[in-house]
Amino acid sequence: MNGKGQRPQMKALVDMGSDKKKPTIPEVLPLIKEYYKTNLAGGNLHIVLDDGNTNNSHLYYCLEQAKSNSDLLGVQIIEALLLMSNRQRRKICRTRNY
Repeated sequence: MNGKGQRPQMKALVDMGSDKKKPTIPEVLPLIKEYYKTNLAGGNLHIVLDDGNTNNSHLYYCLEQAKSNSDLLGVQIIEALLLMSNRQRRKICRTRNY
């Protein structure tokens, strides 16, 4: 861990995302709907999508799980969520329209 409480690789991921456009909820929801076609219980993203845990620490945990299981769509979803505000993330999880 570095002095700011982030693992170095997490900071690198955040820095990499700073140049990317912040996705909108309508852009991310179709990805989640597609994900649920093969991951009925939320798969590697369960604690975020089903349980509503939207803090960065939860997203990074799911990102590592998705990467370790070669879950490319899961990685794409989490990377999009990391670029979104906490308010957007919570709204997606409350919508549960997936």
